Amino acid sequence: MAVQGQIECPLCLRGDISKVQTYQSKSQIFSGAWIVECMACGLHFAWPAPAEKSLEEYNSQYYDSAHGGMAEDAISTAFFKGMAGIRAQYVENYICHKEIQVQHVLEIGPGSGFFAREWIGRNPNVRYSAIETDVARHASLRELGITLLPVDQNGQEQKYDLVVMSHVLEHFPRPRHFIEKYTNSLMPGGALFIEVPCLDHKHKTIHEPHLVFFDKKSMGALLKESGYSDVCLSYHGSTLEQLEKPSLLKQRWESIRTRLIRMGVIRPFAGQQDGLGHEESQIVRAVVKPYRAHVESVAPSWWLRAVAVKNHNDY
Repeated sequence: MAVQGQIECPLCLRGDISKVQTYQSKSQIFSGAWIVECMACGLHFAWPAPAEKSLEEYNSQYYDSAHGGMAEDAISTAFFKGMAGIRAQYVENYICHKEIQVQHVLEIGPGSGFFAREWIGRNPNVRYSAIETDVARHASLRELGITLLPVDQNGQEQKYDLVVMSHVLEHFPRPRHFIEKYTNSLMPGGALFIEVPCLDHKHKTIHEPHLVFFDKKSMGALLKESGYSDVCLSYHGSTLEQLEKPSLLKQRWESIRTRLIRMGVIRPFAGQQDGLGHEESQIVRAVVKPYRAHVESVAPSWWLRAVAVKNHNDY
């Protein structure tokens, strides 16, 4: 259903928009929203987005609002630790190839600090700053030695060599504005790392709290328009086709596998594999492997990763 002239795409600013499906949510702040597609650039996004004040209040208690709290059991912790290690290795491979020296990191939305802990562990002399809207996470982040900045400061008092946005960008209705705002203090020649779900409205029954849905095309266009080059984009995890039509047999096996790991049967599932060579923990390898987050896929998949260099010229 075309809604031309009523909506402006937050990426290309065009108005040729078509409704895709009703936005499914639990929170009232998303009530009445649709998922729409820009026919010009292909971006999918939620419309209308929640009011700015409502979204700020929602994000100030994000883990409680969206997930009912932060899971802290051994399996969940191993998963988050493993994912952080995979992402950190991905970024390190890129910055080493580009010969980027990272002395100061700014992470937007670090949550409980899994990526930060991983990065600091690998680079103990790094300076690490962060902006986190969920105040319940602040104490644990400070314990890691992270400098927390006010949300409205945008990190502009310092200069950074690397900005990290892992599962953050999809939560905000104006992604181009968000990137330009929070990477204003990134040094020219510095790196920006982003990870987002890829078109997850296609396989999820609840779309909350995501407001923008990316694939390689839209992410590449966003980074180019925001003043970035040497863009590396890759899909990881199970393909969207597999997620849309899950195998019941596979689901049953994964349930059994998880129960065995919870019982302490870990070693049979923890073999070394390409992409996980950096990970020493058996339980982390065992938990993360089935998600295939360490495996790059040609087809659109669960996660989309992007890393790019900020241009030296003004834009």
